[in-house]
Amino acid sequence: MRPLVVVGPCAAGKTTLVQGLSSLGVEARAVAQEHSAIPNLFCRNMPADAVLVYLTADYRVLHGRRPHSSGRPQYAAERSRLEAARSAADLLLHTDGVGIDEVRARVLTWLRELPDRKPG
Repeated sequence: MRPLVVVGPCAAGKTTLVQGLSSLGVEARAVAQEHSAIPNLFCRNMPADAVLVYLTADYRVLHGRRPHSSGRPQYAAERSRLEAARSAADLLLHTDGVGIDEVRARVLTWLRELPDRKPG
């Protein structure tokens, strides 16, 4: 199974997904791209055969998960810093109304259907 890098806005479920996948033996890591002004931070130190998963959710959902966040201006800034990662993502997954077990299952199913290596 290919290694996995996970990006997305705060409270989208990156850390929880990575912890769940890692406990199952999947090589996975979250990158805090939403906090970095470096547009390609997500691909630094990324294994050549890794895939990029972008988790997202509606602002209301994210704010509900982390009510102490800075609000809409912070969310807009995160979205801006995540544009390159979103464009490069191999899988875009909305986590609105989806439990972590379902998110993990969807990612695992998707990973199992991928070839072991990136073409080329």
